[in-house]
Amino acid sequence: MDTPAPEPSPETAPERNRLPVEAQLWAVTRLACFVPPAEVRKEIAETWGVQVTPQALTYYDPETAAGRELRSELKALFAETREGYLSDVKACPAANQAFRVWELYRLYLANRQKSPVVAASLLEQLSKETGGVYTNRRELTGANGGPVQVQHAPPDLSALSLEELKSLASILSKTAPAAGAGTENPDVSGGAGGAGPA
Repeated sequence: MDTPAPEPSPETAPERNRLPVEAQLWAVTRLACFVPPAEVRKEIAETWGVQVTPQALTYYDPETAAGRELRSELKALFAETREGYLSDVKACPAANQAFRVWELYRLYLANRQKSPVVAASLLEQLSKETGGVYTNRRELTGANGGPVQVQHAPPDLSALSLEELKSLASILSKTAPAAGAGTENPDVSGGAGGAGPA
């Protein structure tokens, strides 16, 4: 029977326990949101003035071997944060078209004088964004916005022999809908070239 591993003591994990509690919470939530570990290490160094090695940071990700020793409350925080991150697309500003348009416009304004090539590329991307190129919705219409006209022409059976027409009629009768459904079987009794609705 497996017994749960004891919570690590400060003596067994000296470097990772040097982190202030706030930095530990920060590391767990940022890693749960797929922020690269190098970026998390930099944020911790800038905010709390603590240098964390890459190996010590892996302790705060329960999906790593070192993270299996993470305290249960931090594992729960990681799981809750990861679930929320994956399920709430609307929380990401870039998922909103208005945000993307304003960001592209801001970048265009910043680049139009110093880099006309970049500015032109941003204008193109803006037009695609506002023109619906980056959406999953597509509408197909016919001439002048009307419905698409679909013409169903009956197949030309004039080149088939009488035997071929009878074989075709036999196959169609097996696949035809139940009687009274409005589908008529072709008349093959008229000889070659005489196929057509009765």
